[in-house]
Amino acid sequence: MTVSLWAASSMTPTVGTETFVPSVSAIGVYTFHVDSGSVASGDVFELRTYQMILTGCTTFVAYMDSFQGVQPTDDRIKVSVPISNDLAEASAVRFSIKQTIGTARPFPWKVLRHS
Repeated sequence: MTVSLWAASSMTPTVGTETFVPSVSAIGVYTFHVDSGSVASGDVFELRTYQMILTGCTTFVAYMDSFQGVQPTDDRIKVSVPISNDLAEASAVRFSIKQTIGTARPFPWKVLRHS
């Protein structure tokens, strides 16, 4: 299996606003990796994975996880469940970060493609 970088960056989402990373538009299996090391006590953030089932359909949430407070060193990097995509269509798979409570924090992230 070959692993390649689909997209990577860092973002500081506005608290209360869901922020999307670049969408997947190629066939493959993808994982979303987020460094939660900047999260502080009292902060809450959510990670979502969206998927389009058939060409032309709307993407809906397939997975969602919520985290709060300082994240343990041994669980700092959050990795999504692998999601398979058989559609070569814009926005077939989407990933997002939403900080719901606290002070806006930076989240380095990447999306990997497994093929």
